Amino acid sequence: VHMPTLEDLSALKNENIRKALRGFIAVAKMGVIPPTAITTSPNSQLLPLSVGWNRLGNLSKQSGLSFQRQTDSSEVESWGQAEPTRIDFTKDVTNVTYECQETKRATLEQYYQVDLSALVPDASTGEVAFAQPTVLRKIYNRIIFVAADGYGEDEIYIAKLLPKFSVSSVADSSWSENDPMVYGITGTAMVDSALGFSVKHFFGGPGWKKQLISAGFKSTYTLTIPSGATGNFGLKVNGVATSTTLTEASTGANIETALNGLVTVGASGSTGSGAAGGPYTIALVNGGDLSVVPGTMTPVLS
Repeated sequence: VHMPTLEDLSALKNENIRKALRGFIAVAKMGVIPPTAITTSPNSQLLPLSVGWNRLGNLSKQSGLSFQRQTDSSEVESWGQAEPTRIDFTKDVTNVTYECQETKRATLEQYYQVDLSALVPDASTGEVAFAQPTVLRKIYNRIIFVAADGYGEDEIYIAKLLPKFSVSSVADSSWSENDPMVYGITGTAMVDSALGFSVKHFFGGPGWKKQLISAGFKSTYTLTIPSGATGNFGLKVNGVATSTTLTEASTGANIETALNGLVTVGASGSTGSGAAGGPYTIALVNGGDLSVVPGTMTPVLS
């Protein structure tokens, strides 16, 4: 019987390490309908934003995007107990900081907290002028942050939608011949009462779809025996491999029995269906990281 090693049990998946290599920010008025998805079938391509979304343009590479999540809690301490006997979260606020490099209407509106939608440039000179507000008021907008990791068929999209966003502070602005004019902005996510959330997270794209199993978001799998292939193979859940030899002659019921014998699955922890030769449908009732242990034959898991 193969005893799992530390490496088996750790189930490290380097392919799940993400970086936001490039992306954009877009803002919209509160009346604009926010997206409910960022990708579309059949190839998990990025969906275009609807009318009403305005891009903020180039962002500072050095500053990037900084998402700060501020949480607070209330503790109950009990007589004779060394640790709190109850902890309740009382605060969960998301703030975002970014630095815009393009001087454009959408950026100026955010930085100066003005609505310039009715501003018309001078017909003859093209000049644009507006006064900085003397009466302070909150302006709420929708905002979405979209980033990409990888390229082509491996591209993964990461997005955060803040349906009700308000600017809470702005950074100092400097003019010089060495550096561009930038607009440093920090804002806070508020709950949109109609939508019922303050922040919504999205992960998608062709690369993400291929990594659903690795990322732990898939509990139902299809196991396919290559056409004409014969031989043996094994399966592994959370680093522990089946001890029962499986072959192209195994049925879905045989696979189910083998998996239910694993300590990482437990009795009745999986279901398997399919006749000898597959394809098989395998479901892990309590979730888990299922993978193939190659033998003299290697089935395809999807």
